[in-house]
Amino acid sequence: MDLVDSGGLIEKTSMYRRDASTSAAMVTTKAALAPGVHSATLEVRVCGDDPQACRLPFPGLPWRIPLTVTVKATPNLSTLAPVAGLAPWTAYNGNAAHTGYVPGTFDPALFNHRWTLQETPNSTVKPPAIGSDKVFVSTGGSRDQAFWVVDAASGGVLQKRERPSWSETRYAATVFDDMVYTNGGPEDGLVKFNARTGEVEWRNATLEQGFSWVPAADVEYVYADPDRQLHMFGTITGKRAFAIDVKSGSFDAGLVPMLAGPVALVHGNGMLTAIDLRAGGKRWESSAGGQPAVANGVIYAFVSHHDVSSVHTTAALSITPVLTGVVRQPQAWRSAFPFLGSARLFH
Repeated sequence: MDLVDSGGLIEKTSMYRRDASTSAAMVTTKAALAPGVHSATLEVRVCGDDPQACRLPFPGLPWRIPLTVTVKATPNLSTLAPVAGLAPWTAYNGNAAHTGYVPGTFDPALFNHRWTLQETPNSTVKPPAIGSDKVFVSTGGSRDQAFWVVDAASGGVLQKRERPSWSETRYAATVFDDMVYTNGGPEDGLVKFNARTGEVEWRNATLEQGFSWVPAADVEYVYADPDRQLHMFGTITGKRAFAIDVKSGSFDAGLVPMLAGPVALVHGNGMLTAIDLRAGGKRWESSAGGQPAVANGVIYAFVSHHDVSSVHTTAALSITPVLTGVVRQPQAWRSAFPFLGSARLFH
């Protein structure tokens, strides 16, 4: 048995028997194929002589299988340079404070594909974080989790850390001042490591492990909310400074703290809670749909109401000062979509 390629796309094939009634083939395309879409027909031949000549084919053969091969253009690996007037989007929801806001203007027409992490074709890839010319990303679910460190310029894998299986799944890492903060699971808890050297600076396994929480960070503290409490850890020592009860929303409340000056915002189950970091208590609470965004002391969030008697959703973009929590709502509009997503701000 053999495969014969009518279009000249295949460099080599390797046939093997999977069981008594099934065979499979490994096919390698020619390396010199030009970018674009190529078509050919594969013939499955079973012959009494050389399959390339096949003067003695078995009855009913060959079988013909249409083949399409798409060759992508060579990745763009030119030198990376900052885009003038555009602040970097370095982490989940924009930055280490997760405000969902970066100032800048850009032209999407100039964007092009640079690289793909080929080692993760069948994994769930969580939102990446970027810092020190590296990309930090978690992959997998409850059975095959890993944490990757990838060269931002080339996509080359610098490090892969296998993680043991457990029911909780890690989400996104956070990078601040060349340091990476991430959910290390029940064994490690909150982990800080150096983005340049890869060395672990500290671990704090005292956090009660909930669902896939994401830390926020500033110069003094790392913030995490895995259990409806906002925990603060010193960035230097890793020791817990204090914790503030959130008690808002459902079990998923506050998975991604947002930092807005003296206030931390936690969002869950349609509620947005402002925590006063100086006084150490709840400042105000308001309804919010998707993940909010914060810019210049103002919160932007969708508030929606779905009419069960129709397919429409009545929605408004709420504008709320961080310190007061007094909501201002512009004119509402109707959407044909039953749910609204998160706010993202570009100035």
